[in-house]
Amino acid sequence: MFSLLESKEDVFKARRKLNATIRRDLNKNAIKDIGYSGGRIRNARVHTDGRFWFWSQDLRAGEANAI
Repeated sequence: MFSLLESKEDVFKARRKLNATIRRDLNKNAIKDIGYSGGRIRNARVHTDGRFWFWSQDLRAGEANAI
């Protein structure tokens, strides 16, 4: 089921819930360097199940693009 999220507050809450769900299911931690076109993040703590991994910056309420 899809729900339309229009307000920044609703989007923030949904993203926070998604992050919590993924982190719960990927219950192991690893330290990795994450590289991308605009730079690099050293020693990032990622969540993993041994096959897939997930990393996200801390979400802050009110940020336009908190990915």
